[in-house]
Amino acid sequence: MGESPFFGFVYLIIEKSTGKYYCGRKQYFSKRGKKHNWKNYKSSSKPLLELIKSKNIDGFDFFCLMECRCKQDLYYYEVKTLMQIDGLLDPDCFNFHSPSVYIMPKGLPTRKRRESVNTLLKRNKTDGKAV
Repeated sequence: MGESPFFGFVYLIIEKSTGKYYCGRKQYFSKRGKKHNWKNYKSSSKPLLELIKSKNIDGFDFFCLMECRCKQDLYYYEVKTLMQIDGLLDPDCFNFHSPSVYIMPKGLPTRKRRESVNTLLKRNKTDGKAV
């Protein structure tokens, strides 16, 4: 992870005790070409960072869902993942609390759309193993 030809990665963070989660993205390099310290990266979510600081980091699981080769793929797959898991509609998702979310659909999410990541979330709660 973090080697060429990849631009960045999409990640999932799960709070073990509550099952609350956050989906985000991180670039390996800054605009000026400086390499980010991605191995120590936690999140860009302020509420989640505050929670991590107030609790032990061992209370969270960190998953790399995929690496992306360009900026467009990175942004696309972060949004696609959030849509697949209905994270913007789920109060257990830290992305749900994002002040940048102004438009919400009227319909309720279906189970089928959430199955793939929910399986990961459930497996994490039962056996605590990282992917």
